[in-house]
Amino acid sequence: MLTFTKYRSISLVQDFLDIFWEVTIDGGEAELDYDFYVLRSENNLEGPYKVIAGPLSGLYTFRDPDVFPYKRNIRLFYKVRAVRKSDNYDIETEPFDIEGPADLQTRAISDFHDVLLDNMGVGIIIYNRKSFGARCAECWDSIKHQQRFSHCKTCYDTGYAGGYLPPNTARMRAVPEQHQYTFTSQNKADVVETQMYLSRYPPVNLGDVIVEIKSNIRWKVRGVAKSEHIRHITMQHVGLHQIPESDIEYQLTADLDLSKIVYEEERIHTNPHSI
Repeated sequence: MLTFTKYRSISLVQDFLDIFWEVTIDGGEAELDYDFYVLRSENNLEGPYKVIAGPLSGLYTFRDPDVFPYKRNIRLFYKVRAVRKSDNYDIETEPFDIEGPADLQTRAISDFHDVLLDNMGVGIIIYNRKSFGARCAECWDSIKHQQRFSHCKTCYDTGYAGGYLPPNTARMRAVPEQHQYTFTSQNKADVVETQMYLSRYPPVNLGDVIVEIKSNIRWKVRGVAKSEHIRHITMQHVGLHQIPESDIEYQLTADLDLSKIVYEEERIHTNPHSI
């Protein structure tokens, strides 16, 4: 049986709203047994609600791009519906609306960071680690509530089926890497850490995996600090630990057409000066 645990809608710009939801599944069912639909109502909590997205399989977020024509005095209410494929049994969230629009200064700050990263950022793929949903059928011990073995190719050592949500692409700006060497009687271990910042979207959390598209260097998120303006997120500062190539995270593959992603070469900026 599926149960919705969290759901919300947020936005920092007037062009779209981001809808997020989380679920728990028990009774031996799997996540892919359900399709999700996003419904919207205009200015009326009771409805009627119109389906604007779906069926969505294995996805827990939706960006509603059709909000620009609406004026500020019109409130948009949302629901998320889950439909079981086998018998069309469905369950819905309670109606919810945006958590609060950002002011013009917040939008200007966020737009500035977006433009900066579009011109100077490195292309990356973000895998958001699962923290909810069906447990892994291969390695998860339901009695001890832990993995029976590591290096699982089904959940990638997360304990949840699939391991990560569908990947997103973004751009980041990193600071120089820090190398820490650990010497043993047999070899020398190189621990590489760095920090980077990226825009407010997509959100990054502890345990997420970030892949640099050009080099395929993979990083594990170890810490996240978020810059805010009047309690609205404008930028994310992320601490990263480089993943050894022998770890299971290097088995992650992106179902993306990377040929369509435009790579921005590093630019040489010459400061203006007087002759």
